[in-house]
Amino acid sequence: MHCADASPALSAVPTQMRARGVLTVAGAAALVVLIGVSGTAFVVPPARLNAAPYADWAHKHWVWLSSDRANQSSMLAYAQEYLDHNISVGAVDIDSAWSTGFNNFIINTEKYPDAGAMISQFHGMGMKVIFWMTSMIDTDSSNYQTAIDNHYYVENALGGPGIIKWWHGHGVLLDYTNPAAVEWWHSLLKTILDLGLDGWKTDGTDPYILELLDAKGTNGSHIKYRSYADDYYGDCFDYTRSVNGPETLIMSRPVDGWAPIYLPFSPRRVVFSGWIGDNDPTWSGLVDAMKKLLFSGWWGYPSFGCDIGGYRQGDHTAEVFTRWYQLGTFMGLMENGGDDEHRPWMFDPPGSTNISDNYRTCVNLHTSLTPYLMTTVTQAYEDGGSSVVPVAPDATFQETLIDAFDPPTYDYFLGPSIFVSPIATPAGNQLSLIVHFPEGQDWINWFDASRTPYHGGQNLTFDAPMNVYPAFYCVGCVVPLRITTNDIGRSGRDWLIDPRLKEDDAAVTFVVNRPQPAGASVEVRQFKRNGITMSYRVVTTNTETGARTITVTVSATQTPVVLAFEDVGFSSAGDQQLHISQRRAGSSDAVELRCAHDRSELHDSRSAGYYYDAATSDLLIRPAAPEVGVELTITGTHNL
Repeated sequence: MHCADASPALSAVPTQMRARGVLTVAGAAALVVLIGVSGTAFVVPPARLNAAPYADWAHKHWVWLSSDRANQSSMLAYAQEYLDHNISVGAVDIDSAWSTGFNNFIINTEKYPDAGAMISQFHGMGMKVIFWMTSMIDTDSSNYQTAIDNHYYVENALGGPGIIKWWHGHGVLLDYTNPAAVEWWHSLLKTILDLGLDGWKTDGTDPYILELLDAKGTNGSHIKYRSYADDYYGDCFDYTRSVNGPETLIMSRPVDGWAPIYLPFSPRRVVFSGWIGDNDPTWSGLVDAMKKLLFSGWWGYPSFGCDIGGYRQGDHTAEVFTRWYQLGTFMGLMENGGDDEHRPWMFDPPGSTNISDNYRTCVNLHTSLTPYLMTTVTQAYEDGGSSVVPVAPDATFQETLIDAFDPPTYDYFLGPSIFVSPIATPAGNQLSLIVHFPEGQDWINWFDASRTPYHGGQNLTFDAPMNVYPAFYCVGCVVPLRITTNDIGRSGRDWLIDPRLKEDDAAVTFVVNRPQPAGASVEVRQFKRNGITMSYRVVTTNTETGARTITVTVSATQTPVVLAFEDVGFSSAGDQQLHISQRRAGSSDAVELRCAHDRSELHDSRSAGYYYDAATSDLLIRPAAPEVGVELTITGTHNL
């Protein structure tokens, strides 16, 4: 298809508008330019949406080293190794033993000579930093005697210090019912927060309070487990935000368990970057992790993930590691760390980069899902639900006791538009599995360049070699992405990336595969920014030829916008040829967007136009002036 002649439309544009540079010609297969008019009038007013209640680095790629290997130089070198392999990192976790005593919050300068400089250096690399902590004060820590002398500890049933044996020695739990104890604790946390720390990994010592049988707080009051857990995680979350702002996060458990017992740890209000505890690095460890992920979804935790490859020592194989990071791609938190080897390039066979290349693709895809995840998690948080909705019904306590919890399926939805059927068994590169596709939708695999639809309501065979995972998005749905690299699992695709923009300022790309007659809409929640709404609908304009028109609206936003319609066909004949027009602000008039002859003409986010790729049937549109809202009319479609 060739671009239609749009010169009459351009001639209608006032000369002074063209002089401002608001029009940029692009071209290849019928694109037309869009006119943005400065002023207060809106084509589509801004969306009235609450901002996301947490920072979007929750959905970046996190890495860490176990405490026996972690120090200032090794952590900086470890993160740099990922960057050297062109794998982005959004956060690093400094594991336990960074202090001179567990939870005394005094930096061990032998391991971390200048922790403040280290944090600044990570920030310069574009990475956030969290430190490990718990609420346990060890008997051999420098602050233990202060806790004893001032009665800052949880008492046992006899009224004495509730000394508990845990994995890092013996200690007492901080008494959150004692205001003086909490104030003292905050003063310790602040010494580290003042270094520029972005949050904490709050490890799970809270269940140890159950060993005290009758734990007592201030004035002999009984402390229940649920109250203690809520206080521990909630206080850390709230105080950290009060010092270093709402950009901070904590990493805490939603659910952990020792089959057949599963226990909710954190209050759900703090779980925007949760992880489900420690697992073996084996297939059984992966299955155990998936069970805890299901429970976390059933019990309404907003967003979480798991240690890719498992936390514990053991036989780390390339296959289980691969299936684990692929699962992590389609979780709210994608984090990789633990004992033994976790660097993806170390699993590559000699002379090959297949695993590290696929890992990089998965990290890029996960990061690109940030607008979708922010929206899904925020809506789940507000509605009292989870971003992960298991297909299997909620398992009762009795069922877990009877069969140690063997669910009928590990399939789940990640929000409204993504369906995942996890791989839980080894099969190498020849894996074929039966996937039951949910009814009411057709589905496209994220890693399939051919974008073959799978029909909902059927059990179909799906081939999943090692570089493919059974994760799908629905036909006709709108999936908002923030794309900063073309390597997100589709070969040969150019997503109109503006290289001048920083990652957090990149365009929101609204992806629709095979627009459906019923249309669809989506909200995008953003942190510290106004939200965005986008909707489309399809109208048949000629029943004989099958010609249809797509209308699109996007609410006014300061965020750059790209529209990507996949697998749409356009006629190249006569009045059915592709045309796209955009309505002007303050007017009912519309001006045609100009067709780009090459995608590169649209890489500048200040340009406007569209490009149609007849070989792939993809239509990419960069509308003008999104700050006043967008209303587009796309004519000439014929195969919807």
